[in-house]
Amino acid sequence: MQIVPSRVKLPWRQVAAEPADIEKLAAAERSRPFDFEKTPAIRFLLIELPYARWHLVITAHHIVIDGWSLPVFAAEMIALYGAGGDLEALPVKPRPYRDYIGWLAGRDRSASERVWREHLAGLPGPTLLAASMATEAPRTGLPRRTELRTDRQTTARLSDGARSRGITVNTLMQMAWALVLSRLTDRDDVVFGVTVSGRPAELSGVETMIGLFINTVPLRVRLDANAEVGAQCVALQRNAATLRDHSYLSHAQLRAIGGVGEMFDTLLVYENFPTSGLADGGELTAGGVTFRPAGLESVTHFPVALAAHLDDGQLVMFVEVLHGALGDTTGETLGRRVLAAAERLLSSWEHPLREVSVLFDEENRPLRAAGTAPVRPAAGFHARFAAVARAGPDQEALIWACGSMSYGELDATANRLAAVLIGRGVEPESPVAVRLSRGPQYVVALLAVLKSGAVCVPLEPGTPPERVESILRQTGATIVIDEDMVASVDSEASDQAVDFRPVDVDPSQAGYVVFTSGTTGEPKGVIGTHAALGAYADDHIDTVLRPAAARLRRRLRIAHAWSFAFDAAWQPLVALLDGHTVHVVDERTQRDAESLVQAIAEHRIDMIDTTPSMFAQLRAFGLLASVPLTVLALGGEAVVPPTWNMIRDACARSGWRPTTATVPPKPPSRQ
Repeated sequence: MQIVPSRVKLPWRQVAAEPADIEKLAAAERSRPFDFEKTPAIRFLLIELPYARWHLVITAHHIVIDGWSLPVFAAEMIALYGAGGDLEALPVKPRPYRDYIGWLAGRDRSASERVWREHLAGLPGPTLLAASMATEAPRTGLPRRTELRTDRQTTARLSDGARSRGITVNTLMQMAWALVLSRLTDRDDVVFGVTVSGRPAELSGVETMIGLFINTVPLRVRLDANAEVGAQCVALQRNAATLRDHSYLSHAQLRAIGGVGEMFDTLLVYENFPTSGLADGGELTAGGVTFRPAGLESVTHFPVALAAHLDDGQLVMFVEVLHGALGDTTGETLGRRVLAAAERLLSSWEHPLREVSVLFDEENRPLRAAGTAPVRPAAGFHARFAAVARAGPDQEALIWACGSMSYGELDATANRLAAVLIGRGVEPESPVAVRLSRGPQYVVALLAVLKSGAVCVPLEPGTPPERVESILRQTGATIVIDEDMVASVDSEASDQAVDFRPVDVDPSQAGYVVFTSGTTGEPKGVIGTHAALGAYADDHIDTVLRPAAARLRRRLRIAHAWSFAFDAAWQPLVALLDGHTVHVVDERTQRDAESLVQAIAEHRIDMIDTTPSMFAQLRAFGLLASVPLTVLALGGEAVVPPTWNMIRDACARSGWRPTTATVPPKPPSRQ
């Protein structure tokens, strides 16, 4: 509800300053919020400058004025100034805002709600760019603003190209942003905010009215990688036109219809409101005073906002980003990516959308070169890990609830423990049991066993004593890495670690032994070799990890929630051979679906391996809905059709296979 009092006291302030002070004063005005318990939501600051010059800063909330109102507002204000405040000087008596309120009251809201329900039906979840890219919670305050301009030749190419294909530049920019957003969030069903003028054509004189007409509504774009670019652009324009007549519903109403909470955290604005006089960059004279435009800035609450308009034959784009919302990506990079995508959409009009890249040419070249790289030489798991650690010792390797460990730290810590093992008589292919609580030290222990040339025999905490005894008896393991051994490493390894060199292994050598339940009730061991584990790692890196990392343009954060005594425990760990970060989930979180979803959200996890039955529980607590995920890997059980049908907006893969094989099935997968 908006209350419009009949009389108000105009918030007017006048100060004397130097030209160098203008920006600071204007920024202070922008940063000061309005008190809605006091009227009005507009204020004026007149800055007196030397040499009979003045600078007027007008700060207004959208609730009282929108972009379409600005040319009318400026023209009327200057006309009144020239006439000494005489209202009769206005060329046309403006139509009162109450007429628009009356028009709103006459709308068929139920019909409009049906249109929006159809548009948002089956929406799998919100499209949250900041949640996908931010490395920290975006800070509040004023965003950083970046301006980009295309040259006249490029602008003409975009404008003429869009017009000749039957779409507007607005539609072209919407499709370009949808494509970039899709690739950045790894979703083919995206939602973002767009603005509509909200001025009904059937309300005569609406173009001269001043007030809040503009509205922000969700635009949903379902991208089909195999469909032609042109067909999807035309469909987008047609869909947007259908929604336009129903775009007066409030944000709260649209959010309720969407059914997934906040549907988007990005805004795209294409400004095409009529301009004249000051708003068109010109100048006006009234009462012996010449008025020139000094600038126009708007601020939204969205972490990322893009605003584009045509200006004197150039396409201008402003990108506003809250600090931290895009991680290491700058607003300039994001804007350039959108503009490049717009050009490629036009040049690929009759091609499938999958052929349109959002990468820059300089980014594509190393990816093409990587596709012709030689076959990786066979090497032990630990040797490959050590090479990654040498290449990026400061990169984050492991994280857990209360800490982290770099690749260099993980490698050095595993070396110290491996030196202790060798000092205690461990030889190549000696079985070494690991019996630790869940945490980073378990990963350290597995690496240390491999570095010593021995074979890992992982045990699960809480395993019944009779099962532990059976496993130790069958493997012949006499050395068990437990909490006491880990605690004594620093003192015991001081001498051996100085000259320690990891043991070279033959790829056919055993790397680990995991135990199944067995058909007779007696645990049965299954051996995994370094060669088999390496082959699995190569496939997993090439088909899952690197494509996902390329889409996100950064290293992945991968949750480890498997039992370490299960063969699937190695699936998240192979990410350490490609420089990604593994989050070791603690035991309590691992077993509680709600806590695990909270951890995925808090640590911005990109990928998790889990069972289909556990996925159903995770989904009930918001996974893939309010909590996005880039890759979902399912294993441990068969993936049945109803499970596939629950998956939206994530690359999902089935890794179910017998424990006796490290070869994952290629199909099925789902994007």
